[in-house]
Amino acid sequence: NAALLRKTVLTISQQAGDDGRLFGSVTTQEIAKAIKQARGIKVDKRHVYIDEPIKFTGTHMVRVEVSDGVFADVKTIVTNG
Repeated sequence: NAALLRKTVLTISQQAGDDGRLFGSVTTQEIAKAIKQARGIKVDKRHVYIDEPIKFTGTHMVRVEVSDGVFADVKTIVTNG
């Protein structure tokens, strides 16, 4: 699963202003849900690591603990939608 996730690119659409700042934020819960939808892999939101909720559009690298001590960095693109 870790190898599969490393090759995964998530796209999450959020409402944003013209400057790319999101009206809300992308949380670990939303990232876990996007992983499940994209790959069918269930990840607990507590195993999704971001320094703080994502508040801007663009590309972000998100660290996910797939199993004990096994991590995958998942490219996550946040778009204005």
